[in-house]
Amino acid sequence: MRSVLLLFIVVQLLSSCTTTETNTHNTTISGTIERATDDYLKLYRYASGINYNFEIVDSVQITPAGQFNLALQIDAPFYGFLFNGIERTMIYLEPGDQLQLSADGHLFNPTLTYEGKGSAHNNYFAEIIRLESELDEQFNRGFDLTPGEFEANMQGWYSAISQFQDQYFSQHQVNDTFKLQQQLDVQYTSALTRIDYGSEYLYYGDNDTIDLPPSYWQFMDAIDLGNDLTLYSPQYIDLVYAICYHKAMDQKINPLDEVSENGFYEALYQVIKTEAANQPREIILTKFLIEQVKYNGVNAWIDSMYIDYKALVPNVALNEALNNEYQKWLRLTPGVPAPNFSYPDVHGNMVTLSDFRGKLVYIDAWATWCGPCKEEIPYMYEVMQHFKDRDDIVFLNISLDDKKGDWEREVSGDASGSIHLFAQGFGSDFAQNYNIDFIPRYLLIDQQGNIIDVHADRPSENIQAIIESHLKAL
Repeated sequence: MRSVLLLFIVVQLLSSCTTTETNTHNTTISGTIERATDDYLKLYRYASGINYNFEIVDSVQITPAGQFNLALQIDAPFYGFLFNGIERTMIYLEPGDQLQLSADGHLFNPTLTYEGKGSAHNNYFAEIIRLESELDEQFNRGFDLTPGEFEANMQGWYSAISQFQDQYFSQHQVNDTFKLQQQLDVQYTSALTRIDYGSEYLYYGDNDTIDLPPSYWQFMDAIDLGNDLTLYSPQYIDLVYAICYHKAMDQKINPLDEVSENGFYEALYQVIKTEAANQPREIILTKFLIEQVKYNGVNAWIDSMYIDYKALVPNVALNEALNNEYQKWLRLTPGVPAPNFSYPDVHGNMVTLSDFRGKLVYIDAWATWCGPCKEEIPYMYEVMQHFKDRDDIVFLNISLDDKKGDWEREVSGDASGSIHLFAQGFGSDFAQNYNIDFIPRYLLIDQQGNIIDVHADRPSENIQAIIESHLKAL
């Protein structure tokens, strides 16, 4: 479930935190965290409304007595996160706020309270996460429920959250925009969960079919697909995308069918263009194309959408974000020389990609903690067994574990004939040069050291036939 605590609006065009003195106001967050789990309290915000990566804004050291005082200069409403170790909470600041925070670091959210100017907005966040914890026990919204059970519990959850909001906002002075944003976010979370339910019910409930009447989807009619007020809400952007995806599915194009995969995503692109509106459409189109480039690389059908996108979206920052991702993958297109690398094997010997010039190279990027990676191992052994008599194909397993000992223990007894290398983490040159930020990932390099595919099929898919075709082409 998506937590209401995560439902906040990062209004990038209105929010800023700066050290300049012009038109800024002194804003402070002070207080006490008993039994703090880290020596610092850190303030973060989302870097943009496109990828929602965190960026740090400021930090302050916590004294041995648990006290701190963080002074800020802000000139507009600001949404962000406060972190102490792994504990975190949302925070909303207006220029001139003087917040006093109190919490137990080992029971952070259950004990979190605020006093002072700005406390009404932030006590709302503290109270709603405690309420949500209670509601999760009272209203099971699991995807294994029958449609009737799920809908009844969703209505109970939504009603309880709405009643809390009505009561809280009637008793505390918060600004109208903040109030409306929080009410909309609850609506968005409810809608997202309902959209997810159908497919998740089939997966988690181990069911073959689900019968949802047309009336079930009526909630989507109430969603404004062009609301600039919630422009940078992760839940709102995800919801509009999910609605567009659902509408594309109604065109009876199966996204899991390899033959029609490109056709489905081209159709989805067109649905986003026509159904979404205003700035949300520009953001969602940007996010959509960034995801497609990230997971599929650069190809002809992405190029065609990219050309259309540039004519449709004038926003310079959005164009720059998409172009940056596009350029990252353009250097990994088929036929381009594969970035070389050199890493130690299990015996400490350095192994370099260029050592295998003249051979086809199939690379498995994995880690010992990655469940899906390990699920592929039996299939990898089958593929290797099929080519065991060939000396023109090499199988490399490159670990992205952080700890070398974990990798060594895992592969020390492997007698499959695969070559195991240790690259150490997603910050390694290998991961960075091949844009690897999720695993498993598979790569196929040709005999001349050029890229065939940096999104190659998994061993459990069609890679055996693909390798066969390239070996026959010699």
